[in-house]
Amino acid sequence: MKRTLRFLLPVLFLLMAFNAFSQDTIVKIDGEKIQAKVLQINSKTVEYKLFTYQDGPLYIVNKSEIKYIKYQNGTVDQFAKTEALKPNYNRALKMELFSPLYGDIAFAYEQKVGKNFNAEIKAGFIYGDYSNTGASFGNQFKPQGAFFKVGIKLIPPQSDDQFHGFYIKPEFIFSSYSGTITYQQNNSNYTSTTVLSSVKNTSLGADLVFGYQTVINNRILLDSYFGWGLASTNINYGDPSVGFQQYENLPNYGFVSIGGNNGVNYSSRIFTIGLLAGYSF
Repeated sequence: MKRTLRFLLPVLFLLMAFNAFSQDTIVKIDGEKIQAKVLQINSKTVEYKLFTYQDGPLYIVNKSEIKYIKYQNGTVDQFAKTEALKPNYNRALKMELFSPLYGDIAFAYEQKVGKNFNAEIKAGFIYGDYSNTGASFGNQFKPQGAFFKVGIKLIPPQSDDQFHGFYIKPEFIFSSYSGTITYQQNNSNYTSTTVLSSVKNTSLGADLVFGYQTVINNRILLDSYFGWGLASTNINYGDPSVGFQQYENLPNYGFVSIGGNNGVNYSSRIFTIGLLAGYSF
């Protein structure tokens, strides 16, 4: 009997040791440990059965809840860094931080439309107060209108997060505003007359934007950019006698015109620059 026990005890210990090392251990982010038999690892979930009840039900757990899995052969799969921190958002709302300084307020909506492609739409509302203080006749102009920008962000293929990193964006721009010019017309008898004239400014352009967007705390976005392009502008005066001689430097919204802004119809090079802040969801 003693000889039998001496033989059986080592065998039992070996069996217990084998069982201990033949199971998989799932360690969750909250600290819970699950002794399991891992059956399949999918893109977002892990399927397993309890090691002590392998004929029982199939369990499914999100990879985002798992810290790591230690398999029976000693191999360890880390999940917390590679899976749980991956972004889970597809769209964002942003605002141009410095646009109020230039007489407009602009917002942007960005959404993933494919692998390495994000679509972005911007809308700006024009409410500026423009005065041509360099002219002796003292022009006053308060335009009202809107501008729109539509573009596709091209994201580098190696990017894990389409909302974070460098991008290139071809963009189309449309801007239109109207208002009333108030200016003093000097008369030959050394008097002046207040003259009013309606005016409408319409621009259509395109530029190539280079930018960098960063994600803070997995939600907050900061997007800085600059771009170069071309635009065509048409100015329509309600009183033709005003003409561009009286008010040749009307402002542009949504872009900065570089040269060429003299006349009622002109084309010019344009420059865009800005900083947006927003929230992804």
